[in-house]
Amino acid sequence: MEFSPGLRGVVAGETSISTVGKEGTSLRYRGYDATDLTKNNTYEEVASLIIADSLRWR
Repeated sequence: MEFSPGLRGVVAGETSISTVGKEGTSLRYRGYDATDLTKNNTYEEVASLIIADSLRWR
């Protein structure tokens, strides 16, 4: 096993729920920017997106 300081470049798991940008500076939930989601939607709306994979109100 190869040592990687800070786990940079190590895949910890795969999911369709969220992705982190290559530089580790961006976060997306189901394809939507996390910052935009929190600015423009309620907690319940974001939770619905994560759980049901749908922004039904849009």
